[in-house]
Amino acid sequence: EECARKVPTDNGGILVPPIIPAVFLVFLFVLFPVGFFCRCCGACGSNKVRPGADCCCDGEEWDDLEDEEKVAVYPSRHVFCFKVLCLVVTALCAAPVVLMPIGATYGVDFWDSFLASANTDVIDWVENLKVSFENDLRLANGSYPAPLSNSTFDDLQNFIDDARDILSDVDDTFQSNMDTVNKVVQIIAFVPMILCAVMLLFILCSVRRVLPACLMWIYYVVSLLFALACIVLMVLGVFFVLLSGEVELQQFKAPGIFQWYAVPACEEKATFLSLKADFQEANKAQAVDICNRFLEVCDDLAFGPNVAGVSSLKPFYCTLTSADVDSQCASVDTVALMINGTYSKPGAPICTNCTVGECPTTCTVEAARNQTAEIQSELVVGLRIIKAVDRAFIYCDCDVLLTQGMKPFADSDQAAMGSFLAAAGTGLGALFLMFGIILLCKGQKLFFASPEARYKSVQPAD
Repeated sequence: EECARKVPTDNGGILVPPIIPAVFLVFLFVLFPVGFFCRCCGACGSNKVRPGADCCCDGEEWDDLEDEEKVAVYPSRHVFCFKVLCLVVTALCAAPVVLMPIGATYGVDFWDSFLASANTDVIDWVENLKVSFENDLRLANGSYPAPLSNSTFDDLQNFIDDARDILSDVDDTFQSNMDTVNKVVQIIAFVPMILCAVMLLFILCSVRRVLPACLMWIYYVVSLLFALACIVLMVLGVFFVLLSGEVELQQFKAPGIFQWYAVPACEEKATFLSLKADFQEANKAQAVDICNRFLEVCDDLAFGPNVAGVSSLKPFYCTLTSADVDSQCASVDTVALMINGTYSKPGAPICTNCTVGECPTTCTVEAARNQTAEIQSELVVGLRIIKAVDRAFIYCDCDVLLTQGMKPFADSDQAAMGSFLAAAGTGLGALFLMFGIILLCKGQKLFFASPEARYKSVQPAD
C-alpha cells in the first residue's frame, strides 16, 4: 500500500498537447498587430517601401501611376494562383464544420453513459446496501441498535432521493437544451468558412484597402477566440484522458492519483471511521450486559445450598466473575464462544451435562429455560448486528467507495475524444483564419485588379 501511494515526478509530457495551441495563441496575439502596423507604416501593402512614405500609404511615385500600370505590377498568373489559394483556404475551413459536431456527439454519448452509470453503479448501489443493512439490523420491536435509529435510515433515504432528483433535473435540462447546443456548435463551426467566403466576395467584387484591412482585424479577433477555445478543449481532453486512466488504475488499486491523494484524504476526514468506533463501543456495552445476565446462572462453586465460597444454586459452571466482566467481555462474539462452551454443574437438576445454548430446549426447569433463552436471544441479536456491521464496514472503506463512486467516469475516453475533435476543429479554424489574414494582407493590392484592366495592361501599344 505504501508503495502504491508513492508519487512519481515524470508526468510533464502530458502537458505538451495544450502547450502547442497556447504557443500559437501567443504567436498570433503578438505577431499580427506588430506586422500590421509595420506593414502599414513601412511598406503600405506593397512588396517594397514606397518612396516618400512616412505612414499609411503616403508617397508620390505610386500615386502618380495609372491604374493599368498598377495592375501590371502583378502578373496575371500570379493573381490567378493567389485567388485559387484563397479558394483552397475557404474549402479547408470545412474541417471545423465536420470535426466540431462530431466532438459534440462524443460528449453527448459520454453524458448518457455517465448518467446511466451514476444511477445504477452509485445511487442504486447505495440504496441496495441501505435496504440490506436496514433489514439485517432491524430488531424485533422495529427499532435499531445504538448508535443507529429509525431517523438514520430515513435521512439516508432522503439523501438518495435528493441525489436521484438532482441527476434527473440535470439530465432534463441537458436534454431540453441539447438541440440548442448542437445548433450553436454548428453555427460556431461555420464561422471560419463564412469569414473566408467574405474574402472570396472581396475578390469577385475587386474590393481593396479599407474593407480587407477591417476584415483582417475580424479574422484576428475570431482566430484568437478559436485558439483560446482550442486550448481549453485540449486541456479538457487531457483531463479526461488522465481521469480515464486513473479510474482504471483505481479499479485495481494500482498507483495513481486516487491512491496518492484521494484515499489518504478520505481516511483522514471520513466520518464513518468514528461511526465504527461507536459501533464497537455499543457492541462492548451489549457484551457486558449479556455477561452480567450470564453471571445470574453461573459461577465456579459446586451446586448445592447457598454456602458462601463453597456452593450455590446457580446451575452452570464458569470461571467468570464480576471483576472480570470488563476485560473478558470485550465483544458479543467472544461472549458467545464463552457462554456456548459452558456446561451445567454435576448434580444440577435442570439437565444432564447440557450447555447454556442447549438449555432452552433440554432443561427440565422452566426458570432455567427462560433465563438461558433470554441470554441466547440477546446473543443472537448481538451476533446478527456484528455480522451486519462487519459487512457494512467492508463497504465503508475509502478504497471501495472511491472505486464505486468513480465508475460513472469509466467512459471518460469518449469525452476525451470529443474534446480533442472539437479542439482540432477550433484549432484548424484559428489556423486557417491566420492564413486568411496573410491572404488579405496581400490581397489589399491584388483584389482590385479586374480582368478587363489586366487585359488592357498587357496589350501592346498602338
